Amino acid sequence: MANYKVGIIGCGGIARVHAQAYQQDKDTEIVCCSDIREEAVAKFGDEFNIP
Repeated sequence: MANYKVGIIGCGGIARVHAQAYQQDKDTEIVCCSDIREEAVAKFGDEFNIP
């Protein structure tokens, strides 16, 4: 079980770098993401298995 739960605000290029780093850390779980563009949220969520 993750000790840290994080949300990512902004689903642009640097967010992908952060998401990859968070996924490599067994103590961290990405629980949400947010962006002004709904299609970016959907694509990012699908790519990183974020509900």
